Amino acid sequence: MSKDIKLKFAVILISLTIVYGSVHAEVFKWVDANGKVHYSDRKIDPSAKEIDVSTGKPSIGISNSDVDQRLANQNKYLNYLQSERLERKEKRDQRKAQQEKKNQYCATLKDQLRSFKEERARWYEHDDATGDRRYISDAELEQRKHELQTEIKTNCT
Repeated sequence: MSKDIKLKFAVILISLTIVYGSVHAEVFKWVDANGKVHYSDRKIDPSAKEIDVSTGKPSIGISNSDVDQRLANQNKYLNYLQSERLERKEKRDQRKAQQEKKNQYCATLKDQLRSFKEERARWYEHDDATGDRRYISDAELEQRKHELQTEIKTNCT
């Protein structure tokens, strides 16, 4: 045999030994006098029992269909939580938009009231049918000021 073939054979043999040793490792489980559970790769305690860990199946008796069902339930619950979160966000956004609209409305009312109180001008309205100006009397102006104040107290506090 050539030297290269012997080296390849040795590498393959060592690799198989390592793989075989790790695949068939033994695991022992025992409970000490204090009730503490121990695991080891050697049988340290005489009451230790070998457990099978090479099957890849859950050791607590859960089948694959149970695991799939749990995952489906978890996904369903996560989707529910996400939809609830989105719904709350939409409601928050709607309340915020309504509040902004209300703030703009109140600002307009307060602006009108301020202009009625501060400006010393003759107020008039346009008659849509004829296009003529109709001047507002002082009594009507006071009535509109009172109506604006009532509207502001009712809707803007």
